[in-house]
Amino acid sequence: GPLIRRLFEEAAKGEMSLRDLACFAFEIGVHSRTGKRVGKSQIVNVLTNTIYFGVFDWGGVTYEGKYPPLISRSLFERVQRVLGNRNRPKKNKFIFAFSGLLRCARCGGMLSGDRKRKKTTKAEHVFIYYSCGGRLGCRTFYPERVFDSEVLSVLQSLQIDEAVSSWIQAELASWYDAAIERDGNDQRQREQRIAHLRARMRKAWEEKSDGAMDEATYRAFVADWQAEIDALSIAVALDRPAVDRTTFLRAGAAPLELLQAAPALYLSQPAEEKNALCKILFSNLTVGEVKNGRSLSSTLHSPFDVLVGNGPLPPESEDWLWREDSNLRPPD
Repeated sequence: GPLIRRLFEEAAKGEMSLRDLACFAFEIGVHSRTGKRVGKSQIVNVLTNTIYFGVFDWGGVTYEGKYPPLISRSLFERVQRVLGNRNRPKKNKFIFAFSGLLRCARCGGMLSGDRKRKKTTKAEHVFIYYSCGGRLGCRTFYPERVFDSEVLSVLQSLQIDEAVSSWIQAELASWYDAAIERDGNDQRQREQRIAHLRARMRKAWEEKSDGAMDEATYRAFVADWQAEIDALSIAVALDRPAVDRTTFLRAGAAPLELLQAAPALYLSQPAEEKNALCKILFSNLTVGEVKNGRSLSSTLHSPFDVLVGNGPLPPESEDWLWREDSNLRPPD
């Protein structure tokens, strides 16, 4: 107990790293069952365990211990603040527009960005390029402007006119309404069945009270009817749409609106925002060398892949829509 208290007190100062705290714990006598130094992960487990100030969880319920706590709650909270500050990710000084997106077609390695500054008598120029340091010795350099041009070309190809956008919104509204009506019919049938079973239960009670039905028969009937009522009630609760019509249509309009504004947004945003936009649209960007220059192949996230894969589809095409087995519930 006293050793654990000393460990918390030392950690609260914020002067030691986790490795240093592990060494400190070993020096004061806290070690593994085999007598070895405990690891950094075990130190974190100790320093984040609420049981040391008298609180613990059991069976999903939090309890206050009746034993004297080893440390105070305030000391525990000071340690948590120190750990939180230590684990907070440090922001990069500069974020490249294509960080974490570009792969080399030859070796599959991720391309990394770099900046070079060139000063002249009139101004200072900044050049951004990407290079591959893969296992196959790929040392080719690609200027960022090459990728900017390719991405803009893809973004422009994804744009659709107002007529098609309005048609998609109308189809989504029609699909939602049809689904709600279909589900509503199922719900009404379940509710009618529940009402019918409850009426039978009341009638059975009257028959038992009048002596026309014995107790055992009554209980057997009621148990079966109640089990069916419970199952139907669960189905009624589960089949209620989790997304209202307005939210559903707004979610459907969001990617279309993004497509319309994407080229202008891409040109006007800083590198960090460009990176975020590209990660929304692209799941993969692969760059390689071809005979007449560089090639950039891309894989788009859904639903953008449908648009670029099929081009300007006519309104009667079903490829614009979600499939029939879609439901109105968010994913688990």
